[in-house]
Amino acid sequence: MLKVDLIGRLGKDPESKSDGAKTKVSFSMAVDAGKDQSGNKKTAWFTVHVFGKDQGFVLEHLKKGNEVYVTGKADLRAYVKDGTPVATGDVFASIVQKVGWEKKDAAPASTAPAPHVAPPDDIP
Repeated sequence: MLKVDLIGRLGKDPESKSDGAKTKVSFSMAVDAGKDQSGNKKTAWFTVHVFGKDQGFVLEHLKKGNEVYVTGKADLRAYVKDGTPVATGDVFASIVQKVGWEKKDAAPASTAPAPHVAPPDDIP
């Protein structure tokens, strides 16, 4: 396995699954993979698996579209779909952090226009 550090966005809400002995939380994650030879944006998709104490955090605080930082061990795969190379894999996370927290219960921003202030007359 390979250690990876990724920053990307959740492709769907996290889901909790149990096989009776173990519980895991999983979510899909899209990561910018640069551009192809034609200049088109490439995206690599990963399935992130979370075990242990971080499961509660993931279920409570993360949802589709959130940007996250994940570090862990990865099992990577590459294949060709419709003539396009695709990178994907499973990441067994040791750290999951949300990037760009929203403020809870923050007052809405004012929609009133900013007052116009005339420049002073003494500018040369």
